[in-house]
Amino acid sequence: MAQQYVVSDQDHELYEGVVETYGLGWGLTTYKGEQLFGHNGGQIGFSTEIKFLPQRKWGSVIFTNSWPNGNNMNTILAMGLIDDFLSVAKEKRFNHEKKARAIYEQNMSLAKDAPSKLYPSAPTPALPPSPPLQAHTGTFTHPGYQMITISLSSFSKSSKSTDDKKQEKHCLNVDFYQRTWPLIAHMEHVAGNFWITYCMLNKQAFPFKTEFRAGVDGRMAKVGIRLESAMQDNEVIWFVRQK
Repeated sequence: MAQQYVVSDQDHELYEGVVETYGLGWGLTTYKGEQLFGHNGGQIGFSTEIKFLPQRKWGSVIFTNSWPNGNNMNTILAMGLIDDFLSVAKEKRFNHEKKARAIYEQNMSLAKDAPSKLYPSAPTPALPPSPPLQAHTGTFTHPGYQMITISLSSFSKSSKSTDDKKQEKHCLNVDFYQRTWPLIAHMEHVAGNFWITYCMLNKQAFPFKTEFRAGVDGRMAKVGIRLESAMQDNEVIWFVRQK
């Protein structure tokens, strides 16, 4: 269990420059000169965290009926308990709440300004989607990311163009229900075949670059969504239309 197999975090300010590694299901590191083991996780509706100091035979298990923000609360509570147990002075404690709030505000800012940040060179007014919206709908699959269903949306959103005239935003629904973490998202059109997919998790909107590719029959043959943050800017996961 305590055998180090891979590096999971090379630059975590919490552990004072010590590399965090991963064993058989456990995060392994050193904190304030003590061995620290831990693991967290969760699903929509709840989150958990366990941390323990094996040399001190001390640990904690925390459950929260919230996700993903529950993970932040779990960490704040768990590390606070550890600091109390180790008698760490208040001024030497890492401010987990400040970090969690900064991440939350960063996510909210990205969602608010997603079109300009993800597509800074998009024209205004936007080029209309081609072909019509109905041709974007259907079921698309990926061998690893499974199936998504895209449908017409009743959601509407207006924005102002450079000449102060209101433009209607084209929107689509995206059904991610057939998976471990089911959710429904919506797409907003940016320009041409380029869109943004907004996934809603615990009242936070996470935007992802999205691109459609047309087939010879006039319908969209595949849709690419940049679902992984580690991907390069021009990389997406392609979902192919189900025949």
